[in-house]
Amino acid sequence: MAEDRLARRPGDYERFVEAITYQDGRVFADARGQKDLYSEDTESMGLFGAVISKMEVRKMQRPMRRSHRARAEQGLPVGGTRPFGWLPDRLTLDPKEAPLVRQAILDLVAGRSLNSIVNQWQRDDVKTSLGNLWTPRSLKITVTNPRVCGWREMNGELIRDSEGNPVVEQWQPIVTPEQWMAVKSIFDARKGHFVYRDGRLGPILPRDFKEPRHLLTGFLRCDPTGRRSVQRVPPGQAPEALRAAHLHLSRQDGGRLWRSRQTWGHG
Repeated sequence: MAEDRLARRPGDYERFVEAITYQDGRVFADARGQKDLYSEDTESMGLFGAVISKMEVRKMQRPMRRSHRARAEQGLPVGGTRPFGWLPDRLTLDPKEAPLVRQAILDLVAGRSLNSIVNQWQRDDVKTSLGNLWTPRSLKITVTNPRVCGWREMNGELIRDSEGNPVVEQWQPIVTPEQWMAVKSIFDARKGHFVYRDGRLGPILPRDFKEPRHLLTGFLRCDPTGRRSVQRVPPGQAPEALRAAHLHLSRQDGGRLWRSRQTWGHG
């Protein structure tokens, strides 16, 4: 692997060098041959190469960003996965999916919970545009996307015209801007709070709280210390099938994962 493919940012290259040179006597070689990473001159040249690589990446990103921005200001749809609620042309509403999204937004504004809607959609065998099962997170992303009311968001901000008004895109909207803003305000008010499965607000979360992103987070234990993984799943937020699981990560037998006791349940 060429060195410029190893790291695109100086910080990544520094961490790589620190990891390699943590112990003496290690050897590194790329497509151009062996390199002595213990040498300050070699490390400096590698950092310089990482800076050049970063500049090249930014040079390629700028035209793409300008193109996306221009298309957004013109109200044109972009590529990618077909958004749920629209036909493959990304402009015309899907006669089966769009009413589901509209009703979900109305139900949420009326006080229904995400979990309740997701459970109903799963019973009715409603799938995402990729054919996956719906989850509270995927439904939340769909209903809070300004696309549903004919607007677009980039980098967390609405695309606006020269007068400061949201640009009305070319696709057919599912709900009105007022309905979208109503459901968006519900989720904005929940930020920083624990949310129960029925949608009720719970206590304020700690400042350093982060939602777990990895499977089995909060369940894995390391023997013999018995420590759990760093991030923990708050009560009520864990997947049903894993809530009662009691798993251990053993250092024996090559550190393989084994289940010392396991009781699957749906609490």
